[in-house]
Amino acid sequence: MSEPTIRRATLEDAPALSGIGVQTFMETWAHLYSLADVEVFLPPAYGLARTEADLADPAKAAWLVEADGAVIGYAQAGPCDLPHGDVTSSCLELKRIYFLKAWQNGGLGERLFAAVMAWMHKDGAPD
Repeated sequence: MSEPTIRRATLEDAPALSGIGVQTFMETWAHLYSLADVEVFLPPAYGLARTEADLADPAKAAWLVEADGAVIGYAQAGPCDLPHGDVTSSCLELKRIYFLKAWQNGGLGERLFAAVMAWMHKDGAPD
């Protein structure tokens, strides 16, 4: 088994990013909702069209974590849309950070978080 790698996702990664988003949502949250509600929620939140739009947006970024050719985790970041008085147009936020259950608690989250923070403090910082 090779060491997992972290890399920025590109538009070509949209199917993989969409897939890991659905997979981790199902593992983490689906048990809290009815199947009907999940089926309504998934396309606008994790569907291919949404994922492609997010990856095409220069104000947003996503990362994939891969091991042995499979995507095992991901993160997404972009403009902050939290309803808080101190939020300005230059604020960024970590939107999502998830790993498949089998890959949780192994230290990869720290590495992925560091990659996202580096982008937010350097590359993603608005002018």
